[in-house]
Amino acid sequence: MSTSNFMYSNELFIVPGSDEEHFEEMDAEMVREAIVTDVMQEFVNDESIDVYEFEGYDDERNYPGLVFLKLEYTKHNVPGVLSEDDITIRGRVIMRSGYYSGLNVDYVIDEAEYDNTYEPVPETPELEMVRSRMRAGIENVLHEHCKRAIRLGTFSNGESVYEYA
Repeated sequence: MSTSNFMYSNELFIVPGSDEEHFEEMDAEMVREAIVTDVMQEFVNDESIDVYEFEGYDDERNYPGLVFLKLEYTKHNVPGVLSEDDITIRGRVIMRSGYYSGLNVDYVIDEAEYDNTYEPVPETPELEMVRSRMRAGIENVLHEHCKRAIRLGTFSNGESVYEYA
């Protein structure tokens, strides 16, 4: 399949049918709502990670995206970190427009940060476990609702060739 370029940070998850002419905004809404419901369900028993709906844009000029879900982990006194400040890890799930056509769903998990300072947070096994848990939970849901694709190559005009995995 030869199609538009997509911006993504992790695996490429394409919203099914989004590159076809008959695709409508309502179809994207249904996929988005299903992802929200399932991600919330994925973390319902995990009291350390808060999941909430959100609606805001990510200010990406060429690939505009709607941030529709946020995840947050906050902990005080993390073992291995010498600080009295809370440490927070944030995640965002984004539905992003392709450059020419199509939609993909992406997610970003930010580095850990102190709530009150700009100092880098040292990596600890606990913080890496939280990031891995967020990543796995989001990807499990995206595998259910989207088609995973692999970029095979990009031409000099910017057009790319993708294959569904």
